[in-house]
Amino acid sequence: MLLIDYKNVEIHQAEQIVLKDVNIEVEAGELLYLFGRVGSGKSSFLKTIYGALPIADGEAKVLDYDLKKIRRRQLPYLRRRLGIVFQDFRLIPNMSAYDNVAFALRVTNVSAKEIKRKVPYMLSLVGLASKSKCKPDELSGGEQQR
Repeated sequence: MLLIDYKNVEIHQAEQIVLKDVNIEVEAGELLYLFGRVGSGKSSFLKTIYGALPIADGEAKVLDYDLKKIRRRQLPYLRRRLGIVFQDFRLIPNMSAYDNVAFALRVTNVSAKEIKRKVPYMLSLVGLASKSKCKPDELSGGEQQR
């Protein structure tokens, strides 16, 4: 299954070309590394994948969503199907690990019953079941990222 399909994509940031002639196909199950110098366009490229930065030119599909034609109201549906780990974890400091995960589910309209079921499972998946009551400042950097 093709997850990401970019053909001759051009990406702009504030009217300036950041990346040009981007061609990439990513299949399900592939593991990729993205590296480059500061300012080389890594973050801009990633932002296009989840629709935070528009495609200036070319063809771009992610999970069968055409990023050139995607409507703003469709972005939450695309993002729910992606797993994105941000460098800035954006945790709410006065909330526990459990409550931070629950909050993320709540804002995506997951029912309270599903949240009660999913949060413990999600925390156990990333090895944080025993730290569900910890606030972000009580977790290591790696634990916060998970």
